Amino acid sequence: MKRIIISFILLTGLLFAQQNDKDIKLKQAANFSSRKLYNKANEIYFELLEVYPEDYKISEKLINNLLIMTKQEKATEILEAAKGNFPAIDYTKNKIYIDLSLRNIEQAFQLAEKYLQVNSGKINDYRILAIAFERYREYEYASIIHLKAREMSEDEFLYARELAYDYERVENWSQAVHEYLKHLDYNKGFFNYIYSRMRKILENYPENIKVVEEYSRETTNPVIQEFYALSLGEMGLFEEALQIYSKLDPGKLEDFAERQKKNGNLEIALSAYQNYLLQLDQPYEQAETNIEMAMILLEMNNLNEAKRILLEIYDNKDLAKKKYKYKTSARRKCREILAEIAIYEDEPQAVILQYLEEAKKFSFNKKNRE
Repeated sequence: MKRIIISFILLTGLLFAQQNDKDIKLKQAANFSSRKLYNKANEIYFELLEVYPEDYKISEKLINNLLIMTKQEKATEILEAAKGNFPAIDYTKNKIYIDLSLRNIEQAFQLAEKYLQVNSGKINDYRILAIAFERYREYEYASIIHLKAREMSEDEFLYARELAYDYERVENWSQAVHEYLKHLDYNKGFFNYIYSRMRKILENYPENIKVVEEYSRETTNPVIQEFYALSLGEMGLFEEALQIYSKLDPGKLEDFAERQKKNGNLEIALSAYQNYLLQLDQPYEQAETNIEMAMILLEMNNLNEAKRILLEIYDNKDLAKKKYKYKTSARRKCREILAEIAIYEDEPQAVILQYLEEAKKFSFNKKNRE
């Protein structure tokens, strides 16, 4: 029994050492490849294949390097020699890589079609083969494969982001927009990503706003409605944007107002805040929104209207109620701004000091109240 245990320990240690040596060499080869020292990397891959001939991933790395070096004949030789070790999808993928590198585009596509006819139910394999065509910038063929996957799965939203990417690369802007919207329809977490992509398209090809409009009519998804409203706003169609925002969650309208203020569209920001104000029923929320409006009016040099709004907050008795005490800093802010206006209008020092002293009383920070 003791001998068996010792033998087991020695065998385990040997296997561990071999695996450790393999990992080190793979990292060395990857490092050489990243530095475009392909011959040195390939020497390591050949050495490893002598020890691990069944590891198709090593063969795949070697084939990749050979294709970069335009040594398609050698790559084919390696692939065919290791064919029995490759899963069918990986063999087909690498075969397609070789054909594409030789610009045998139709032959590569026929190979993909042949594989998918036999493996039509493997939806992930469609994506793997589409990526192969994308790698060689054959985006039209990639889109065809993605659409075949969609047809087979009976899921019209499948690979929407990937299709949008393909259509964008071949400058089929309307289809790209439509697919981006499909992806957003079921993946609201991609809002900012899709917005950044769509913004560039709409800036250069504004006619595609019609695609967004049509899609928004086909769905009740508020994310799509918000996206349409935001797109309209970015294109300068502010009144149309506000009409849509008025039907959405009030917070979306506030976001729009803040965005327009940040972008310097002060009149539109003011109008958005005014519409947002109509949807609020809590005094502290109304006060905070009025502060934002007053700040915009000051930027527009409309001192009288800004002062009128601030004085309304100043005289608001509801804000003095205990339940609102720590929910808003509007009472402090309005007095600080009124003090600034008083300085600008050269009012008596007593008036300025009164505003500032009162502002201290409404500070959440104890030190500031002293």
